[in-house]
This record gives sequence, C-alpha cells and structure tokens, in this order.
Amino acid sequence: MKITAVIMCSGLSKRMGKNKLLMDFGGNILVDYIINTLTEIDFYRLLAVTSYSEINKYSDRLTIINNSENYKGISSSVILGTNNCGDCDGIMFFTADQPFMNKEVIEKLIHSFDKKNKITVPIVNGAPQNPVIFPIRYKNELLSLSGDCGGKKIYKKHLCDTEFIDFSDFTPFIDIDTEEDFKRYINKGRF
Repeated sequence: MKITAVIMCSGLSKRMGKNKLLMDFGGNILVDYIINTLTEIDFYRLLAVTSYSEINKYSDRLTIINNSENYKGISSSVILGTNNCGDCDGIMFFTADQPFMNKEVIEKLIHSFDKKNKITVPIVNGAPQNPVIFPIRYKNELLSLSGDCGGKKIYKKHLCDTEFIDFSDFTPFIDIDTEEDFKRYINKGRF
C-alpha cells in the first residue's frame, strides 16, 4: 500500500518557551532525528508541515508545506498534510519531537496497516502513542478537525476499525516537550 508520511512541525512549543525543534539535542537539532529516520523508509510521499522557514533546508529530502495558521492548533497541520497526501492508501502522522523513533517501530506499524487496512495506533502499557496511520477513507474526517484536536478524536469514534499495536519499550515514543526532558534524555546517554 502507498503511505504518505506527514511530519507535523508547526507547534508553538509553549511548554518549552522557544522553538524546541531547532534546539541542539545530542549534536543535531531535534527535528533532524525524525527526518533522518523517515528518509530511510520508502514512503509514497514524505511531507513536513511547518510554520518555520528553517525547515526549508530539508526541501531536497521531502516536500515542505507551509502552515501559516499554526495558531489554530494541531488540526491545521493535520488538514494541510491530508490535503497534500496525494493518491495514497494511508496517511501516517508523525510528531517532530520524537528523536528516538526508529525504523523497526514504523515498519511494524506499516506491516499491520498493509495486512488489515485499519486505523493503526501504537500503544505502550495500554496508552496510545504516535505515529498513527489512517486509511484514506478517513480523509473527510481528518479534514473536518478543528482547534487543537488531532486524530485521536477520529479513532475513538471508530474503535471497531482501529488496530492497536502493542509495544513493550516506551523509548521510541518519548517526545521532548520541556527543558527537563532535554536534560533527562541527553544525560541518559542515548546518543
């Protein structure tokens, strides 16, 4: 199946107080990690939805979609990614602040999606995580989101058409939101 990957990098970093995606994290800026990982995978399309001109430097590796309405919340990125997904079978939404996300996790999710063609959600200890894959049949629902609301609203309405994939290791799903997160995970020597 053809899957479009959408990296959502339009957040306002309110908990950080500055654009966390451009901060040094173990020798690279934070957004480098997810982009480097995703360019190793054969996606139908690879998009970055962003409000930051600094992300344009990756335009040779992925398609940049400008989000001038990031103040409207996460739905603005979901809508732009969905509108630019092309003729695909599924859309996989990534947050840009998961530096430990890896190819093995992504490929396990894609494999499940390929077999079942359902909304595919990773879980750790019963808690849903990102990234999530939506079959293209949910395109209109994704486009109807508003405010600071993402795809969770959709898969909660369609639990019978949602496949939860269990992972035992939380590490790939760690997201970096605060200065404390930066210090905690760099100091653990993960790089």
